[in-house]
Amino acid sequence: MALDLNYLITPLLKAPRDQQIVLGKIMQVLYDRPSLEGADMTGTTLGATGEKLRVLFNPASLDDIARVWDALETPYHLSICYTVRVTMLDSKQEQAQQRVVNPQVQYGQGSAPVPPV
Repeated sequence: MALDLNYLITPLLKAPRDQQIVLGKIMQVLYDRPSLEGADMTGTTLGATGEKLRVLFNPASLDDIARVWDALETPYHLSICYTVRVTMLDSKQEQAQQRVVNPQVQYGQGSAPVPPV
């Protein structure tokens, strides 16, 4: 199963100038390195899987971002949105599979056995 993970990045600093500088640096880093793989994910469970994550700028409207802050019942803070894809998740369900012992191919109304290989 592939997932898209959406992140709202908000620098929680007091000075508005510092917020803009930090947000600008974050955007620069994610623009320069839009893919995360291997050594970038050392220390995580994804580090050993060989998966590659793509980080995409997701320009949400001011109205959408304001709704998030309104739902959190917190005053608006300077924020940007990013989407991270593809995170592959394996199913925990095991599928039982049985070996084909006597294959038959059916065409129309009759059937003919397939010779063993």
